[in-house]
Amino acid sequence: MKLNHGLCRLFADYPSRDLIANDGSEKRLLEQGIMLSIARSGRNQAWTVSPYAALTGAARDELAKLPRFQAALLGLFMMPLALLLRWGGAHRVAGIQNFGLSTHLYSDGLTRRSPADLRRLAIAAAPNDTPMLRSLNAAHHADWLDKLAADGWLLLVSRQIYLVDDQRQALRRRDNRRDLKLLDDGRYRFRRLDGESADADFQTALAAYNALYLGKYSAGNMQFTTLFLKETVSRGLMDLYLMERVSGGVAAGCAGMIVENGILTTPVLGYDLRLPQSEALYRRLSVFIARYCAERGLRQHLSSGAPLFKKTRGAVPALEYTAVYVRHLPLRRRAVWYLLGRLSNGLYRNILEKYGL
Repeated sequence: MKLNHGLCRLFADYPSRDLIANDGSEKRLLEQGIMLSIARSGRNQAWTVSPYAALTGAARDELAKLPRFQAALLGLFMMPLALLLRWGGAHRVAGIQNFGLSTHLYSDGLTRRSPADLRRLAIAAAPNDTPMLRSLNAAHHADWLDKLAADGWLLLVSRQIYLVDDQRQALRRRDNRRDLKLLDDGRYRFRRLDGESADADFQTALAAYNALYLGKYSAGNMQFTTLFLKETVSRGLMDLYLMERVSGGVAAGCAGMIVENGILTTPVLGYDLRLPQSEALYRRLSVFIARYCAERGLRQHLSSGAPLFKKTRGAVPALEYTAVYVRHLPLRRRAVWYLLGRLSNGLYRNILEKYGL
């Protein structure tokens, strides 16, 4: 089943919070097969729900990656900015095909749709909200970005991401060759889960993800449920593997991958933080995913973070954008979005590129 079609059906079958506990948006399937994620509260939401939720949640945790002085200054700046965004209604968005994953992969059919057509559909369904498209980058969506800008959409810089177009070539790099030797040392195996796998397997995968992304990084990341993992695997939307020790069969990590339009990304990744770093669990998982891409001829979207690790293994940095359409909104709300656009393409972009966040 195609990813976007399958996710539309999944979120039509279950409320958002049954699948992602901190996604309180209303999912509304339109007649044309496009799903809107309508969010009207930014509090206690995953950062993927809206730019406001990102600023008031996970973005604060990202400050820890900056030098202390810069982090303190930005922390003070973010408090009044969050209040301003709330006053300007920036928490009210209608995300087009926003299923709450860290990276959304669009179908080729959707990227061929006219931006004017998409925003008319969104505004007709949610006239007082801001139409939004996440996870856009020039490497994968150059023509679409140009068309969105020509139609009057604002392009907000959201993250610096890392991309690999040819993993077969990248795997020849020195660090990847070392990681492949590590992967093939016979100490760990990868077991693919399916719809008949035990609930305990999905709970184990979720615990590994939670330890890394919620415990170590930020509670503002997606709080997936066991139901989400099981349903996406059962419906053929995600390939989910447990990484297990060969001796004893105890799980030490997981990787859950999705594919659309020849591009792969990994929304579910985690490992046992209690094990020593000498086990190199992250390296094992990363090169397993890279080889998975190479074997299937897939381009890889490595999301954000770990810039040096990814670049030495062949990944290229790129800016990711969120597009919003605001021309139908009252002046006050338009002004706040325009301000956010200036900040994201100026100060925020400079910070991303300097520190590789």
